Formats: sequence, C-alpha cells, structure tokens
Amino acid sequence: MPRPLPGHMALKDFNARKAVASNELLRRAYLYLMRNETLDPKIRSAAMLKLNAFPRNVSTLLLPLEHFQCTC
Repeated sequence: MPRPLPGHMALKDFNARKAVASNELLRRAYLYLMRNETLDPKIRSAAMLKLNAFPRNVSTLLLPLEHFQCTC
C-alpha cells in the first residue's frame, strides 16, 4: 500500500492537478493547431506562442508520478 502524502505535499499535488485539469482542453487545442502541418504557418506560430504563454504548472509533465510498490 502506498504511503500517504504529508499535508503540504497533498495540497501541492491537489493544486497542480486542478490547474492541469482546468487548462487541459485549451492546451490540447493549441497543441493540435501547432502540430497540424496543413494549416497556415501564421496560425501555427500563433498557437505556439499561446502555448508558450501558459504558466508552467499547467503541464502534465510536472505532475508527480504515482509510485507503486511491488507486492511480489
């Protein structure tokens, strides 16, 4: 069974997950526009600039990974 997080870490994790969830749809839309090579380069670069303007805490890369212990 995983260890429970301390209070401040649980709050930090909750806030990070809440920020990611609230911005995920818009972030995915900008990623789609940025990666779509059939679109005009101006649209793609505008999407890239908007994506870069997002705060750092809305990226899923910064969420802590779940650690599972082996029960073998």
